[in-house]
Amino acid sequence: MEIMKSDDQKEVTFSQSQYIKDIFEHYGIANCCPVKTPMKSCLSFFILSKLEVNVTTYQQLIRSLIYAMVCTHPDISYTVSVVAYHVAVSGHVHMKTLKYIFDYLHSTSDYKLTY
Repeated sequence: MEIMKSDDQKEVTFSQSQYIKDIFEHYGIANCCPVKTPMKSCLSFFILSKLEVNVTTYQQLIRSLIYAMVCTHPDISYTVSVVAYHVAVSGHVHMKTLKYIFDYLHSTSDYKLTY
């Protein structure tokens, strides 16, 4: 995380652009499409009875998103909470939603929080 202070010491800016780039490199996420929202509208999830995807990978991706969410991207809070609810039994639709969130992070990786 990058922390920058203004010259007059009245503003502090937080950025995680490098962390987001590192996530993409670590998980081999490529071919991101620019999107304007963290979640598609009219998306519904069903509770599954069996796993359709690798739960360990799913949990690691959720963990990475939670760190980004808490530090500099509160705009993904709702979407991350929705996909995290299905962390025990996740499916392909959940993984596609994670990919969509990462597309959004790629589009907004240069966003910063300023106080």
